[in-house]
Amino acid sequence: SAGEDKTIMLWNPLDGVKLKVYNGHGQSVRDVVSSHDNFHLGSASADRCAFYWDVASGAILRRFRGHDSVVNCVKFNKLSNMMLTGGNDSTVRIMDLKSRSYEAVQILDDAKDSITSIDISEDEIIVGS
Repeated sequence: SAGEDKTIMLWNPLDGVKLKVYNGHGQSVRDVVSSHDNFHLGSASADRCAFYWDVASGAILRRFRGHDSVVNCVKFNKLSNMMLTGGNDSTVRIMDLKSRSYEAVQILDDAKDSITSIDISEDEIIVGS
């Protein structure tokens, strides 16, 4: 779960026990998603950053800056080697997680309003704006 308290919490869905708390964002966490292999998390925050986390250790592996305002949503591709973020600046930023870069490899700026959701199919990126 993610929330206004700037944290991400990992829960056991069977018994409701909190397993881990992830700290690092400076403002509310707007979205959190697990990689397809469940080893990593991606988070989007009102602090204009997206984080790439190690689930087991709770460490922030990478901080992605670049959005001009609130980052609303985050999504991994099927291989979990790319992380996409969408924000109030009307852009989708695509980060290559294998490259060790802290910059987006591509910025999609076709939207006319805030990006509030992202989905990825086999051959297209679908955004809600």
